[in-house]
Amino acid sequence: MSKPPEGLDDPMAAKIGTTRTSRLTPVDGDFQQQYLAAEKAYGTGNFEAAQSICENLLSQLKPQPEPGPEQEAMLAWQAFVALLMGHIQLYGIEDIPKAQYHYSLVLDSQPQKTLKELAEQGL
Repeated sequence: MSKPPEGLDDPMAAKIGTTRTSRLTPVDGDFQQQYLAAEKAYGTGNFEAAQSICENLLSQLKPQPEPGPEQEAMLAWQAFVALLMGHIQLYGIEDIPKAQYHYSLVLDSQPQKTLKELAEQGL
């Protein structure tokens, strides 16, 4: 089995389908690379670029009508992207209402405990 790309060897990453070898991945490698680019832009203070990338990513996440692994993966991605967007809005752009909206979107995604706690802190 090949090693996932650097930064994607996190056990949670495999669970939500963020490796190319996962059969649960409802998004492609380009989506993953864009998410990493948004994180990098946020980390370097380029909030407008990070916001633009996240808006694009969120628009790509389509609700899955059938419960199951694909729906879980899509909700997990939605939680990750919305959390990053909430941070961008709150700490970077300082748009409190938009930050609250994105943190609420995280909670609506039924996230893992850590993401839930981070979103609640943002609210």
